[in-house]
Amino acid sequence: MSTTGIEDLVRWAWIDELSKVPPEWGFRAPASLGFGNSWAARGDLPDDGGSRLTINRFGAVFSADRAGEPHPDALAVARAVAALDDLVVEEPDEIDWFGAWGDLDRLGEAALARAWGLVVREAGPGRKGGEGTILQGLASSIVVRTAIVDQWPDWRGVAPVVVPDVHPGGQPKWVRTIERAVGWDGAGQPTRFELVEVDGFNRVSQRPHPGARRAERLDPDPAPVLAARIRWAMIHAWFTALAGALDGLGGRAVLPPDRPAAPWIA
Repeated sequence: MSTTGIEDLVRWAWIDELSKVPPEWGFRAPASLGFGNSWAARGDLPDDGGSRLTINRFGAVFSADRAGEPHPDALAVARAVAALDDLVVEEPDEIDWFGAWGDLDRLGEAALARAWGLVVREAGPGRKGGEGTILQGLASSIVVRTAIVDQWPDWRGVAPVVVPDVHPGGQPKWVRTIERAVGWDGAGQPTRFELVEVDGFNRVSQRPHPGARRAERLDPDPAPVLAARIRWAMIHAWFTALAGALDGLGGRAVLPPDRPAAPWIA
């Protein structure tokens, strides 16, 4: 049995086969396969001497000199890619996002939460799947774009260090930890509390509150790099799932990505 990598298979389907489909042909490509706009906006695909690109229903750039029926295997690939949008992707527990950076304690946890926020916001409003899902509905376009451009997120970054945090004017920031009620009984009495970090500077006395401490931050902010690592892991998971769904297509063994799922882990 011959073998092919999943990225090569997606690239072949969109560049060599689905590009044959004229925009007016009525193939039942899911509406979620709207890759054309993202490609054009990124400028990843060159135009023909300044002329406007024509994008078909698969989001492939139509090649007029090769118009015709696409290979049935390419249509099978397109259906499998579209099905990725129905996956509910949750935060994996087993991945060490920090790698060689080591344990960054509470500042690292806060940075990771911001990183997940960056990735979640990419999904946009109104995505189905509920709380905890990420990039819902964008898997198909991200997978195709990654295969075409052959460019994965850059997960590398300088190891952050802890430094004192200051206000824009250079004045030191102060924080303190307090207990705040987060649950109440039927009579309105608090029943559950959690520790939260608040401003530790008393604006009236112009002194830090008793028990306040100097605020600290990580420099550089690791959140953007952590977000790139999250994207990398998700893309790897999508390609792996796609390889499993398409294994055996056309008598070929479809191989998952040959890149590690978490290359930042030594």
